[in-house]
Amino acid sequence: MSDLLQETTGLTKGDLKFTNNALTIVDGPVETGQRISQRLNTGLGEWFLDLTVGVPYFERILQKNVNPRTAEDAVKREIILTTGVTRLESFSLLVDPQLRKAKIDFHAKSREGEISGSEII
Repeated sequence: MSDLLQETTGLTKGDLKFTNNALTIVDGPVETGQRISQRLNTGLGEWFLDLTVGVPYFERILQKNVNPRTAEDAVKREIILTTGVTRLESFSLLVDPQLRKAKIDFHAKSREGEISGSEII
């Protein structure tokens, strides 16, 4: 499960929220947080219906000698373009090219409230 989802919702499994043993639809900042998580966990070309969707992790981020500015811009773009996000307040990206992993921390504002999160890709 994504760290972002747990931080914004308190949920510990998946993207579903159960209230009184019933599946409920999330909205507000929780919904926006789920959208951000989905976007950040989709690699470029992963969705067969639109190969232009996704973050270019293997193409621009998780490589040796990557330009940090290019990597940050690619990830920031996904957060900012998420439906509901109105502003990206803070952002950090730590990349380990040997392990081919990245840690993303951010704080954003949405129309319904604030969202803070962390994703490990």
